[in-house]
Amino acid sequence: MNAPRSCSAVLYIYSNVIYISKQAASSQNNCLISWILFQQMNKMMLFVVLCLMVPFVEVSGWCSSINIISRAEWGARYPRRTSYMSLPVSKVFIHHTATSSCSTSRTCSARVRSIQNYHMNSRRWNDIGYNFLVGGDGNVYEGRGWSGVGAHTANHNSVSLGVAMIGNYMNDLPSSDAIRAAKELIECGVERSKISTFYDLFGHRDASQTTCPGDELYDEIQSWPGYSYGHP
Repeated sequence: MNAPRSCSAVLYIYSNVIYISKQAASSQNNCLISWILFQQMNKMMLFVVLCLMVPFVEVSGWCSSINIISRAEWGARYPRRTSYMSLPVSKVFIHHTATSSCSTSRTCSARVRSIQNYHMNSRRWNDIGYNFLVGGDGNVYEGRGWSGVGAHTANHNSVSLGVAMIGNYMNDLPSSDAIRAAKELIECGVERSKISTFYDLFGHRDASQTTCPGDELYDEIQSWPGYSYGHP
């Protein structure tokens, strides 16, 4: 991996400082200059080392705290067709799948496969409709991903992400692990410039005549960062 340009420039300057300091050190009349250059050289060397380390340092943040189960891991079918949208998106829509919930990676993976089959076979969509799904096990399941245009919220699919909580949340809330994972997924999207810093969060019912994402979950997301009471 190449060093950043700024590091390359410092490396060049550093090599010249070494040369000058050696020349100065060879003269007894330039001891003070030699000492000053030596001190500066040490500071620059530290900067160079830090620059060279940057590409290999894994930055921790919201993304490091979530576990995203890839399509291959949950056994996804190949999509019939894929369209992509410009990033970052400015809207995030929260859904529920209106199915049974799940609490293990095995049952959640099976539930996601079932949802994909329903979307592709019965609704004749190109793929599972959501960008991501969140299970009661606290894992995030990759749907169409960060950049794929979804089929989750009519008239908004090309400018938003659809995040579905697996289960029916008319009368109950998702597990605390699922709620945490959903919030952290959104923050991860902001961190990775997939979602705008000034995004608006909505429930599916804010944009369509539907009960989704369920009464209890809808009340819950209104306390989440970014929730917008305006019309999408």
